[in-house]
Amino acid sequence: MTNQHHERVAAVVSAFKEILGDSVSRHISDANFRDLDRLIRELVSTELRDAAERIEALARALRSETDVQELGM
Repeated sequence: MTNQHHERVAAVVSAFKEILGDSVSRHISDANFRDLDRLIRELVSTELRDAAERIEALARALRSETDVQELGM
C-alpha cells in the first residue's frame, strides 16, 4: 500500500472515532482501534492485489489477441 492509502485508512478510523463520539470512544481501547486500522489495511491490500490480478489477466488476454504471426511481404 502507498502512503496515500495508509493516510486514508487512518482518516477512516479517525472519522469512525468521531462518529462514535467521546462517550463511546473512551470505552474502546487504542489496541482495538489499531486492530480496526489493521483490518482495513488488509482489506485494501487484498482489493488492490485482486484488481492487479484482474488487470494482468486482461493484459494477457489482449496480448494473446494481438499475437498474430506477421506475413512476410
